[in-house]
Amino acid sequence: MGVTFDWLLLVGASISVVGVIEWLKGFFPKAPSWIWRMVLAPVSLGVAIAADGGPFQVATNTLALLAMGQIGYPMLIQLPGVIVEFFKRTLNPGK
Repeated sequence: MGVTFDWLLLVGASISVVGVIEWLKGFFPKAPSWIWRMVLAPVSLGVAIAADGGPFQVATNTLALLAMGQIGYPMLIQLPGVIVEFFKRTLNPGK
């Protein structure tokens, strides 16, 4: 039962999870945010199975991806938008 954390795999997979959810959002732009919280679990499970290292590793990867996907969304999607808006206001204060 040797469960390990491959951080490079988990970071790459969490970016994949967030990317898949953002892609799905394009098909359902008016869906409420709770839907995307529900979609996070099966997408994380699918990515964990794709990086299979046995059933215990899949379970560990799924839980890690759920956590990282929840944290990764603000970091990958929201933070860059805030930074861009900040620089727009800073560089064009009159607009």
